[in-house]
Amino acid sequence: MNIVIVTPPPVEPVTIEEAFVHLRLDDPTEDNPDTAAVEAQIVSAREQCEQITRRAFVQQTLRLTRGPARRNGERRGWDWFIGGGCVAWGDIELLRPPFIEMVSLKYFDDANTQQTVAPADYFVTSDLVPKLRFVNGFSTPSIYLRDDAIQVEYVAGYAPKPADPDAEPPTQIDYRANVPASIKQAILLAVQLQYDELTPDKRKALENARDALLSSYRVHTF
Repeated sequence: MNIVIVTPPPVEPVTIEEAFVHLRLDDPTEDNPDTAAVEAQIVSAREQCEQITRRAFVQQTLRLTRGPARRNGERRGWDWFIGGGCVAWGDIELLRPPFIEMVSLKYFDDANTQQTVAPADYFVTSDLVPKLRFVNGFSTPSIYLRDDAIQVEYVAGYAPKPADPDAEPPTQIDYRANVPASIKQAILLAVQLQYDELTPDKRKALENARDALLSSYRVHTF
């Protein structure tokens, strides 16, 4: 199984201005030598916190690929999940929640030609880790034996606040609006861990604080 980012987040969960305030720095400008470094550290901090929680924070498009499941070293169809040697489609966990929407579900058929499954043939559960499941009566296709035989593309992250052109003044889409405050604060601490020169004790304290802020958002089921 593999997962890649198709469309990265359009913004980071915290702004450069918020990071500068947290680090007690002067306002960010193009001429400020700290600006480029802190911008890169924000990206790195967000990626680190996403890895810790196994979540996507800001809306992004992901592609999850997997091959036929194995049982006793032998590849078997879409999945082998029922005892007694019954081969059937299994649930596909959509990693890095929260889930926003599906883009497509594709597979390579037994002629090694890519096909697309109709949206009416599957649905996504609202579990902590969303699962793609197939409707009753769905006819299982044959798939080609390759590691990327199944490709699921979907949008994940905390859903943005929609734009409101009728507001006074009109508002733009806000991708950061629904990212929890604890996650944003953890990212700022992760930036500080990269930027500041810290004693071992201070570093450990900040790491513990970051992890405590993220603890309730960790996904433990995969």
